[in-house]
Amino acid sequence: ITAGYHRLWAHRCYNAGIFLQYVLALAGAGAAQGSIKWWSRGHRAHHRYTDTKLDPYNAAEGFWHSHIGAFHPFCWLLIKPRRRQGPADITDLTKSAIVRWQHK
Repeated sequence: ITAGYHRLWAHRCYNAGIFLQYVLALAGAGAAQGSIKWWSRGHRAHHRYTDTKLDPYNAAEGFWHSHIGAFHPFCWLLIKPRRRQGPADITDLTKSAIVRWQHK
């Protein structure tokens, strides 16, 4: 998750070759934390709206919400109903063939 979903796709910290991108996409999928598109969109919203009602991982909503609910898409079912997140720009992700392939 750290090298791919977080650093490469959510923050665009580095460029990776096509082979490494596929490896990171498959490894991320194996971590069962949703797709690159879903995870990165939520993380970008988190940084844009930190600790506000639009932050999907708002710590003010409690420990379990910000830690477990934040890291697994299905935990939202156990924590509380999902609410609308603040907007986040993911146009770069929607242009990526690997992200589109993995999000199917």
